[in-house]
Amino acid sequence: MAKETQNEQTEQEKQLDNIKNKIVNLLKRAQHENTSKEEAASASAMAVRLATKYNLDLAQAAGWEKGHYDKLYLELGRQRWYLSLLDAICEYCFCSAYYQAGPGVHFIVGELHNRELVGLMIKSLIPVINKMADEAYHEAQDGQIIKIHKKTWKREYFAGAIHAIRARLRRQQKEMTEYNERQETDTQDAGVDVSQSDVPAYRALLVIKQNQLEEACKELVPNVKTARKQQFKWVSNGWNYGIRDGKNVALTDRMQIGAAQ
Repeated sequence: MAKETQNEQTEQEKQLDNIKNKIVNLLKRAQHENTSKEEAASASAMAVRLATKYNLDLAQAAGWEKGHYDKLYLELGRQRWYLSLLDAICEYCFCSAYYQAGPGVHFIVGELHNRELVGLMIKSLIPVINKMADEAYHEAQDGQIIKIHKKTWKREYFAGAIHAIRARLRRQQKEMTEYNERQETDTQDAGVDVSQSDVPAYRALLVIKQNQLEEACKELVPNVKTARKQQFKWVSNGWNYGIRDGKNVALTDRMQIGAAQ
């Protein structure tokens, strides 16, 4: 009897290991840079369904310990708009942005692939936006006299550009949500049990990832003070030029992949 019980437990352990391996492979496929948004959503959804069916914690099943979330320090400089841009990108890529006022260092908290994506994007966007700001300032000067200091004009430009970039990223997230809602509606209309479809499972994965990030931030950055928001009174057309360029600056295809990971 004891041997039979031991053999039975061994078979159950093997089955559980197989399920965990399937979950790991599904999540790897969802996070691969060559995976389309639809395929990533489907793979993520299947991973969640397997974890739910076999009563597994998704993070544990995938071998994700708390240490999987970590900090990435970035030497960006002390410009205030750097943190605003970093925060906009982090919001889209399941990371959180922080700034240590003393040493003047930025850092982010997130999973490895998301940290790398944010680091890549912020370092590539800062010089591009700086160059666009200079070009826009000269354009605004053409045939006109700008009565405010260039730094003030550019401060308004950066605020407008980041506002537009954040709006673009949020719009992409909204489009993905609306796509999932249409999929759910189509599934219901076809008479299929929605609980077996990809849509609610994919949403569940996003909730799981957000909860994991919040827990990691509490552990890795326990003493956080919220900085006081700056109040601006716009006195130039810098904001409008920033909005225009923020709508058109290239964010690359890799940024769009990040939403599905």
